[in-house]
Amino acid sequence: MDAYPAPRLPAELSDAIIDYLRADKYALRACSLVCRNWLPRARYRKFETVALDTGNCGNLLALLERTPDIATFPKDVTLRAHRQPLGCVRRPGVSQKTLATIVSLFPSVEILHFVGIEVHPAFAAVFRHRCARLHTLDFKQARVRSLGLLFELLAVLPSLRTVRYFCLQFSGWQDVPIRAEDMDIAGPHQASLAELVCEGRNHDDPVTVPLLRWLVARRLHAGLRALALPNIARDDDRAILIELLRETGPNLRGLALGFAQQVHFGSDRALAAALARCTGVRALALTEITLLRPNKWVVGLLRDALATQAVEQLTLRYHADGADGDCVRWFVDWRGLVQTLPDTRRFPALRLVTFSFRNAPRDIEEAICVWAEPLWKALHNNGVRMQILHLRAAC
Repeated sequence: MDAYPAPRLPAELSDAIIDYLRADKYALRACSLVCRNWLPRARYRKFETVALDTGNCGNLLALLERTPDIATFPKDVTLRAHRQPLGCVRRPGVSQKTLATIVSLFPSVEILHFVGIEVHPAFAAVFRHRCARLHTLDFKQARVRSLGLLFELLAVLPSLRTVRYFCLQFSGWQDVPIRAEDMDIAGPHQASLAELVCEGRNHDDPVTVPLLRWLVARRLHAGLRALALPNIARDDDRAILIELLRETGPNLRGLALGFAQQVHFGSDRALAAALARCTGVRALALTEITLLRPNKWVVGLLRDALATQAVEQLTLRYHADGADGDCVRWFVDWRGLVQTLPDTRRFPALRLVTFSFRNAPRDIEEAICVWAEPLWKALHNNGVRMQILHLRAAC
């Protein structure tokens, strides 16, 4: 026997080490082999986040048969379509219904991502009976069969707080009409959403307007704290946006809006009045602003509609519209914004301003470097930080 036994770390310290490595699956695998005391914590962190596709579910099912207690670990689950590498033998994958069955084995799941797959109707029954803790749904390039199925998925989750989606479409890419019976779908214990984020929209987006109408009809929008709606172009978009902001504006803390067409806030009094109700917004983002056209509506929005006392973070995202550009006109239009932002009377809580550019041509980048310096100095003198993202040339 050794005169000096091997030292042992306190359980609190070993748990802190394993928690720090939670994003590194290979490190967690090594930790599980250190000793018997490290195995439960390492296994929990390793299976806390699970990614499944239609082609790799066999190994997980076999593991669940050997160690059933692992089924209680997953909290963040991603379901995606299997992509067969070129030149490989095509293997049959599991069906979407089988994926729903696998999700039903995870009673502690809290976040569920659908990536590039069709959401099977069997998920509605799984959500109703097995997903009481699920609070976040995320759809990325996913498909649903009908509006009724989408509304049912949202209605049966008692703890749902966050819905995010990007390029959510209907099966077959067809237009699905809004039916009266779909708008009446409700769950037994529905709670209001706290966050609704559309991460990108095209002009023929079939989901956003019906979804917003359903939320308003079922009174599920009253508790919204964060709202993101890019590419507002149609009259239906603006009408439902006005209705949402009239009721939820004072409660919003995060707001991201993108207008595909120029909006004259002086003439559109209804929209200006609705935006003026957003007095509690702390994080404001204006997205998909086109560089090479007059941006006076942005200045008007900041001066008149959203000159709130609470804004702490302001983000302006631009794209160059694929043109080389009349940067002189663009620069002149920005004089109003340069004069507006440093006004501490309008934005006394402002602490961070972010400009994000996409596809900016070289002459635009040079213009940015010209006006960025005086704007940076004016903001810096008032204790406000400024950052510029997505630029090839450093300012």
